[in-house]
Amino acid sequence: MFQRTFFVVAPNFHGSTLLARLLNAHPQIVALGDTYPSNDFDQVCGCGKAVSHCDFWVSIKAAVRAEQYSAEPAMLPMYPRLFGKGDALLYNYAPRSLVQARLKNQSSAREFTSTYETFVHAVHAQYKEVNPSVFVDGVKSLARIVALHSAGWPIAGVIHLVRDPMHFVRSTLKQRGDNAGMLLDAAFHWRLYHDRAARLGSFLPYFRLSYHELSANTNSALARLFDFINVGSMPLADLLERRVEPWHFMGNATLQHFDGTIQERVYEVGAVEQCLVRLIAGGGKYE
Repeated sequence: MFQRTFFVVAPNFHGSTLLARLLNAHPQIVALGDTYPSNDFDQVCGCGKAVSHCDFWVSIKAAVRAEQYSAEPAMLPMYPRLFGKGDALLYNYAPRSLVQARLKNQSSAREFTSTYETFVHAVHAQYKEVNPSVFVDGVKSLARIVALHSAGWPIAGVIHLVRDPMHFVRSTLKQRGDNAGMLLDAAFHWRLYHDRAARLGSFLPYFRLSYHELSANTNSALARLFDFINVGSMPLADLLERRVEPWHFMGNATLQHFDGTIQERVYEVGAVEQCLVRLIAGGGKYE
């Protein structure tokens, strides 16, 4: 069994799969990118096979009896039910004492943590030959972390990955449509997510990692990160030499063959757009 479980929190377009690639190369760590396969379609694992034909995920799904959660957006539920509609808002914004009181002695909370424990055990069983001590969970739901902690799951720490809001906004506009309304919505979403992620540090061990630092001072950033996780430090060159093939993960499949290049993308944007994004996203608050 893993000795410690950490959670990476970041919105889309922040490099969390890249971070998982680096962490997974450490002999004591298992990281699966975004971790949970989608239930909305037959997602392709990083190994190149569809989840339905990947022995790794077939085994995991059998262990957790994933078929009973087929109506959920992902392989397993994000949180146990509190009231029904609006539960995500309560997990994200209600006082933890209220959430804990609501979950206390509820069978749904016990089932939720028990299922997650079965999942973590099943992942470790896939790596039993190397017996890693740390699992890094990359599911992006902040409500899920609050739910696990409130229901009594031991969380060793949260790794909060932050990236320039302009990258998030530009990537969102490219995917969803480039217009003023979408720009404002993306900038606000960036700030809202990071504000909530930072609040996790008020009750959990917390480490903030800047993507800019990871790209500009990779080995220094990795040393601080490994110190937080409490495993031996390894520089990028050593991590690249220790390739784990195949790596079963959810996320950008090209990172299976990551060559060690970490670059911060620069966007050519107008002064008005830059000013609006910085203003709404909170300036340099998380940079």
